[in-house]
Amino acid sequence: MASERSSSPLSSAISMSDPSETLDQPMQAEYGQSIPPLGWTTGKHRERLSPSEKLKKASNYLRNELNLSPAEYIRLLFSQDDKGNRIRQKHFIEAAYTSPEILQYLQAHPAARVETLNALEWGVPELRKDIAMLAESELFGKYRVSDKDIASIENAALSATVADKAPHISQLLHAISGPSRSPGSPSRSSRITVHHPLNMIPHDESTNSSNLAVLDNIFRRQYRRDESSFVNRLSLVYGDQKTTQRIRTIKYRRERSMGPYDSLRWVLPIPALFHLKMNYLYMISRSHFGSGGSDQSTLYHAINFWQRKKISREASDFFALEELVVHSYQARICAIFRRLLDTLGLGNDADTIGDIIQSLDSTAVTKLLHEVRQFIVANRYTGDEELQNHIRFIELAEVYQLLKYAIKYGDIGLIRRAIDRCCIFFNGSGQHKYAFEMLYLQRLLSTSAATPTLQRAILSNSLVNFEGLSDSWFETDRMIEFHNGDMKTK
Repeated sequence: MASERSSSPLSSAISMSDPSETLDQPMQAEYGQSIPPLGWTTGKHRERLSPSEKLKKASNYLRNELNLSPAEYIRLLFSQDDKGNRIRQKHFIEAAYTSPEILQYLQAHPAARVETLNALEWGVPELRKDIAMLAESELFGKYRVSDKDIASIENAALSATVADKAPHISQLLHAISGPSRSPGSPSRSSRITVHHPLNMIPHDESTNSSNLAVLDNIFRRQYRRDESSFVNRLSLVYGDQKTTQRIRTIKYRRERSMGPYDSLRWVLPIPALFHLKMNYLYMISRSHFGSGGSDQSTLYHAINFWQRKKISREASDFFALEELVVHSYQARICAIFRRLLDTLGLGNDADTIGDIIQSLDSTAVTKLLHEVRQFIVANRYTGDEELQNHIRFIELAEVYQLLKYAIKYGDIGLIRRAIDRCCIFFNGSGQHKYAFEMLYLQRLLSTSAATPTLQRAILSNSLVNFEGLSDSWFETDRMIEFHNGDMKTK
């Protein structure tokens, strides 16, 4: 009888003319591969290995076949960045820091646990750095032989060492040892700024070379930092628009320098807040100064109405101009508030308005302020040019008030919000250099160009607080101006 083939894949590859062949002899595939019959075995079943045997076999394979130790294998794994190895890295981390067996080992071996925490830089970075700096000092050195005891150390020497090497620990000690705050007194902030004025620097900042000389005088001559300290340490340098622009230009021209100091990769120029306030205030003055006439929306009208001095279109005293802008802003808000009360038929004289405000609770006052905001928004594009100028002045001065308040109370979140608006207003008023500086600062504070820790450091170090009160913050570059003023008067 002629042989027939089944349609299944297995039977199509095997001759079915004699069924006994499939039971007594090995079957032959189409391509000559021997397939064992049912019931046959190819050898002994593989025995299961114990955990110890598995580890020994894996270690022998790494050592003999790949010439890798376990430590070298782990380092090699984490040096790769392809998709497959990233998955292996994830599995390793999940096991290394969550497995009870590993955690128990670390708990039983304090030295290994300390090494792990040191590698992770566990703890407050500032305090860890302070402790490391104290360990290098004569009084606190770990391996220094000394016959002194704590009672023989002079308080002045001890205080100077701690203040110099560990300023954050010094702040904590001052806060702990300070008098307790009585109820109702102003609350103290979490830190008091410790500062060390530098000696006079015999260089100006009018050229790129002079800015280089200033940096060299500060960091090499006065701080006496060695070359190795410029490799992995970033220094924030605050200044006005010209200073930050010149330092950026120098960094760009030296980006191919081999030496860590010469390349200036260790310095990051930051626009300072006091110079930002000054330029923003002068921008408001230029935009709304006006001239003689009947227009009451100009600063020129306010200067003559209140008989203010030291203010002109070309040059103005900062504090006199600031007072004028703040008072003009407050006057416009009060005028809108009075207009709303008059519309409601509640009166428009000063005594009546004062009585109404005193009788309102916080919810009612907030509602009225919301009405003021709605009036400003509704008349932003009004056909009345004088009213429109009032509204635009309010919008500009409001950002200045926001920046002033944020600096006074050390609110870095509000400082971010004010910088957002400064980018637009500087560009719209034609101050393109400061508009660029604000965009540069915005890039540092709002993008991945800087880590969140660096972003917070940039804003936090732009302010100082000598009183420790919640409302006594002011700008770092303003402190420098105070020091310069003291030197000029001595």
